[in-house]
Amino acid sequence: MFVVDTNGNLNYRYVKYLPGGRKYWGKKMGYAVTDSCICCGACEEECPMEAISKTNDRFEIDTGLCTECGLCLDVCPVEDGIVKTD
Repeated sequence: MFVVDTNGNLNYRYVKYLPGGRKYWGKKMGYAVTDSCICCGACEEECPMEAISKTNDRFEIDTGLCTECGLCLDVCPVEDGIVKTD
């Protein structure tokens, strides 16, 4: 499925599998929310760019807004709840 980000760019939404069988949902970018996420909302509250939002009972990071500051990583209470991707 293709989605349009806030800058009008097309992004492919996908599921990618990480080592150990974990998977993450998101758009191709520098950070992604994994299936380890407990949906506490700490990352959403901390993000200064408001790039993280809850969609379909999952948190997602908007590539058009994310500046890769890493604050979401710092506040996430779950190990590997948010990961840096290539």
